[in-house]
Amino acid sequence: MGFVITIMLVLNAIFIGANPDSSKAHNELTDYHLTFHQDKASFRYIIFSNKVDDTGRPKDSSRRVKVLIEASSFSEPTLKSIFRLLSRRFPTPDWLEVQVYTSLKQIPTPEEEDAGGISESHDDPEFDKHHRAILFRLQGNEFFRYTIDPPDRTLKTVVLKGKDPFNPR
Repeated sequence: MGFVITIMLVLNAIFIGANPDSSKAHNELTDYHLTFHQDKASFRYIIFSNKVDDTGRPKDSSRRVKVLIEASSFSEPTLKSIFRLLSRRFPTPDWLEVQVYTSLKQIPTPEEEDAGGISESHDDPEFDKHHRAILFRLQGNEFFRYTIDPPDRTLKTVVLKGKDPFNPR
């Protein structure tokens, strides 16, 4: 779809360049503009880390992705969408872990990461002031956990497929 839209845009630009006063060219450009905005995602996110631990054994290899989204977009439906998008983008290895953050204050600088300045336990009080989530795909299971009401650390678990192997109830 993106390839077709790109070609249409280039052809429209050539047509407008050759006929700058053409109302047809203006209408075609307007049609493209409307189509582009209809396809735009309802939330914005950026992948700021993507690390693969390749052990040489596919069952033991894993991928850890870190994502920043706008705090106003944080919701269970958005997390489901991010999970679907990233599962398609990263089909291998089977073990996928996605950490979702909503504030730059939750993300260590490269220097902090190198020095171990922010631990996995996240004892920094700034960290807990913002929503976060962790999404998993492993052994045929897909699920995620997210904060319901920061700074409360209580997490809600949503199973999309299979079960939560870390909490078999």
